[in-house]
Amino acid sequence: MNNYMSPLDVYEYCYDHGVAKIPGNWMITANFKWKEAFANEQATDGYPPLEIFENVFETAKALQAARAKIGRPFNIHCWVRQIPHNKRAGSTARRSPHINGRAVDFDVTGLTPAQTRQKLLALKLPIRIEANTKTWVHIDIGNSYTKDYKWGIFYA
Repeated sequence: MNNYMSPLDVYEYCYDHGVAKIPGNWMITANFKWKEAFANEQATDGYPPLEIFENVFETAKALQAARAKIGRPFNIHCWVRQIPHNKRAGSTARRSPHINGRAVDFDVTGLTPAQTRQKLLALKLPIRIEANTKTWVHIDIGNSYTKDYKWGIFYA
C-alpha cells in the first residue's frame, strides 16, 4: 500500500481533524513521515496554512537527499514550530524558518553533530547548516523573506 501523501491531501485532512490526528504511516518521502513534521504542535497552535505543508514537503526532499547519501537514520527533534510553539520553545527568532516548515532539528544515529555537519557540507546541497548547536543539527532551506542567505554553515 502506498502511503505517500501530498501536501494538499494532508492539509485537507488536518483542516477537518487537526495536526495531532495525522496518521503515523503517512509518508512525505521514503524515510520521513508527516507526523514527524508536526509532532510538537498542539491543538492550541492553530491550523497551519497550506503553505506550511508545501514547505515541509520541500524541506523533506532536501532531508531525504541528505539521508540517502549519509546512509544512517535521522532522528527528528523539531520541524514545524508555528508562532505559539516557537514562543513556548523560548525562541526569540521572529523569522525562524521553523515557523513556516522550512527548518529541521535532528541527530543522525552513530554520528556526532560535528560529524553530521561535516558530511552535510560535503554534499553541497542547497541547505543552510547552523554551526553552533551542541546536541543536534539544524538545517533549513532558507526563507522567502530572506533574500541574502547563503547555502552552507551559518552562525545564529
